[in-house]
Amino acid sequence: YIANSQPSFASEKNFTPAERGTALHKFMCFANFKNTKINGVKNELDYLLKKGFLNSREANVLDINKIKKFMDSNLMQRILNSPKVIREQRFSVKVPPEFLSKEIVCENNCDNFIVMQGAIDCAFLENEEYIIVDYKTDRVENEQALIDRYSAQLNLYAKAFEKILNMPIKQKIIYSFHLSKAITL
Repeated sequence: YIANSQPSFASEKNFTPAERGTALHKFMCFANFKNTKINGVKNELDYLLKKGFLNSREANVLDINKIKKFMDSNLMQRILNSPKVIREQRFSVKVPPEFLSKEIVCENNCDNFIVMQGAIDCAFLENEEYIIVDYKTDRVENEQALIDRYSAQLNLYAKAFEKILNMPIKQKIIYSFHLSKAITL
């Protein structure tokens, strides 16, 4: 493992975009955000390697500068200020078909249900309401491409998470590592 601010060409070409995304999601799942802010991304990456949360192949493909930009963002400050942070929360909820096709919960007149499964990358409590954050590594030209691609998914996840937590979702945010930008839906 060689910590680079940019992934090396050799390691990057052997990884699919999905594998690169998975490596970043693993870092974001297991990293101690407070320690990362204080000690730096490289030190946290070394710790995760030592503890076996990431392997050297995954570590080599991570772009430390992109992660640092997230750690320095206003969004990270909001997460650090939160009294409750949930990361990589997997869920399954039973929903009527109309919930998926029209994004509307149909409490009556629905005899059949579908099980929807997913994972929330990050959710944090702010003023008694939750904000959900979805990390994206897609290489896009602008934020509208991510909004078009993922807003329906985030809307469904927000509705599911509201049911699970029995609390409102105040905000849905896509964080683009490629654009180094938080995009509020």
